[in-house]
Amino acid sequence: MSIKSKLTAEQRIELVHVSLMRSREFALFAGLFMVGSVEVVDVPVTACTNGRDVKYGREFVGELTDKELAFLVLHENMHKCYRHLTTWSKLYDTDRDCANMACDYVINIQLCDLDPHAQLIAFPTDK
Repeated sequence: MSIKSKLTAEQRIELVHVSLMRSREFALFAGLFMVGSVEVVDVPVTACTNGRDVKYGREFVGELTDKELAFLVLHENMHKCYRHLTTWSKLYDTDRDCANMACDYVINIQLCDLDPHAQLIAFPTDK
């Protein structure tokens, strides 16, 4: 039995936060992890943020490897970092899906560039 299967989604997210804060590559994101609340929900969602608080879907978290979960945690916190929901509020009002995709593309490319060999984080793949 792996360590992953013994931990709850909440514990895994907390472990990822600590691991990222301790890493030389991602320690500067530590302050973002302290902004807002983190909640694991039982409704079928991946993850989302309102620009401050972050929600993760329990089932989705359970499907991810530790590196994929680290990518997801950084991804949601990058939305907070860039203040996407306030900076691009007019675009979100016009076409929420398009605005979210555009912001996601920017974040995902940057995260892949920050760890191109997936040493600490890995882009989640569709199972």
